[in-house]
Amino acid sequence: QLKEVNKTLIDNDMSQQKDIEIVDVQMYDINEIERSMFKTGDKCIVKISYKVNHPRTGMLFAAGIVRSDGVVFYSMKMRTDKMKALNLSNDGTVTLVIDELTMLPDLYYMDIAIEDSDANVIDYVSGAYTLEMVSEKQEEGISRLKHTWK
Repeated sequence: QLKEVNKTLIDNDMSQQKDIEIVDVQMYDINEIERSMFKTGDKCIVKISYKVNHPRTGMLFAAGIVRSDGVVFYSMKMRTDKMKALNLSNDGTVTLVIDELTMLPDLYYMDIAIEDSDANVIDYVSGAYTLEMVSEKQEEGISRLKHTWK
């Protein structure tokens, strides 16, 4: 099983401390077992841990999935989903549930961001988690589409 979790997500440039920092990202299957390999069609749970250096209001999280060749597969944003912004005063974790991973076999990276209510980036980690998609079927393309032949 491929496992390349970036456990040191804090930027090496410590000259300016961020108000809120992404400190860890983990992906789990439906049984809450941490994994980095999923089958096309699996459900997954993403847990994003953050550290609060200075309390902030109006914080919104985002997660993007990028294929190994740089193609952006999909971006999930609290802002786009019209979620209520968070007021963060203590360290914590945000959970993102992906009901069905539709990507076809390849290596993918998850990028994570925290933005304020004006869309200013507070913290961003590229490649915060590496995941490998596998499939029992021989399919071609980027994503599995639900379909029926009649």
